[in-house]
Amino acid sequence: MKTSRRLPLGFSLVLATALSLAGPDEASAVGPHDRHLTSLRHGLAIEAPAGWTLSQHTGYGDTVVLLLHPDGSRISVSAAPTSAPDPATLFDQNRKGLLAQKLSPSTPQRGARGFLSVDIAAPDRPDRLRQLYFVRSTGLGKQAIILTLIARASAFSVHTAALDFVANRLTFDEPAPPAGSSKLPGPTVPRLAPPGGVSGGDGGSAGGGSGGQLRPDDR
Repeated sequence: MKTSRRLPLGFSLVLATALSLAGPDEASAVGPHDRHLTSLRHGLAIEAPAGWTLSQHTGYGDTVVLLLHPDGSRISVSAAPTSAPDPATLFDQNRKGLLAQKLSPSTPQRGARGFLSVDIAAPDRPDRLRQLYFVRSTGLGKQAIILTLIARASAFSVHTAALDFVANRLTFDEPAPPAGSSKLPGPTVPRLAPPGGVSGGDGGSAGGGSGGQLRPDDR
């Protein structure tokens, strides 16, 4: 795995954060009733909370999908190969970029489902941010996953529950090998289902539930 493929996640995420704070773009949703999306490339299936829609018009190759709320709040799901062995190291790699933008990250805390949770203050701006950091092993190597919530301060506490919802419903599978690669995913990495008590019948899996449909993303 080349070092150059391990860098873009933090870099593009920092840029995406800056652009999102500067103002919303014209990203459009997959569909007004679509709440499920799977990325074969990244081996991820994402479910949006009620009231949120999905957009694949992210502008960044490492950003799998954006979840959009009518009040302008956003949740991004980013994934990329990484050299970081754990979420704490992944955050340390991203911290310098956040500080360079005059963003102030808090002391990391344990978040939903083993994610590392970091609140980020943006002085002189009306937005607040929370990021969830996660690192998992795949047959293609380590994969970094970062979920980022960006919301106005007045709506932030309400939408942190939506961020936890996305983290808890996130489903992992083996990412597809890069085009032209002969390397196949290893068979030892299991598919991880959502936490206990959540079944596909109520929308807990990538393919179950109502009000949405599974759409392949081969980007």
